[in-house]
Amino acid sequence: MSIVFQVLSTAIVNFGGMIVGIFYTWPSSTIGLFTSPNTPLNRVMTETEISFLGSLPSISAIIVTPFVGIIIDSLGRKWSCIVFSLIQLASWVIITTCARVEVILFAMFVCGLSSCMFIVVTIYVGEFCENSVRGSMVSATMIFFGTGMLVSYLMGGLLDYKTMNYVGLSLTVLGLVLLSTIKESPLYLLKYGREQVKHSKLLEALPTISISDEISVPAVYNYILNISVTKDQDRGWRRRKHGIERLENCIQKTEEAKKVLKQLAEKRDWLP
Repeated sequence: MSIVFQVLSTAIVNFGGMIVGIFYTWPSSTIGLFTSPNTPLNRVMTETEISFLGSLPSISAIIVTPFVGIIIDSLGRKWSCIVFSLIQLASWVIITTCARVEVILFAMFVCGLSSCMFIVVTIYVGEFCENSVRGSMVSATMIFFGTGMLVSYLMGGLLDYKTMNYVGLSLTVLGLVLLSTIKESPLYLLKYGREQVKHSKLLEALPTISISDEISVPAVYNYILNISVTKDQDRGWRRRKHGIERLENCIQKTEEAKKVLKQLAEKRDWLP
């Protein structure tokens, strides 16, 4: 799996983080409009409602965060990103089509549920990227979030209210389309033993290792089990220690993983 592919996949999953940045900064560009007599809503917002406009996303993020682990392990890393992107899409649709104060506040509450995408993205990048680029790719999360805030400020200063909302909606749709092109985390597939995954796809997703004509099943199997050998050289070891231990226990206890690797060893077309 090439470095370029890993970088592109990281950028795609972080695209949703940019949308979160746009959402969190969106009230700054609309407060003046919502409190003016020329408001596009059905009435002028009160001071209390203005306060809720900026705080509701954070409130909903606090509510959903304890359940993120269940969502990630149930749906997978890729589909969790897609679900949170659909939440963002629903928020933009509500904002674009409705003009009632209460509905706008509800849309801001809903968009805050997608803030947990940062957790999913960090886990995905940590499992998907190689050691040589993992640190840089994880830091891209905050870069995209800051970029989203910058884009929101620019849209607020250059575009009118409706156009700004349509641009946000279009960017979210683009993010969903891009998410459909990435692969699931290979460690997640190994952890849960997805039988429907093709062997070739699983191998393509594994981190790059040197393979010769004398490769055997134990060589690949030990590579997966002995990830901890490089823990002293890996700065992110402590963060992934729990996940690696669970992965090792899962592979050791299941015979299905051994059967898959034996089948791969018998096929010569997967060798470089």
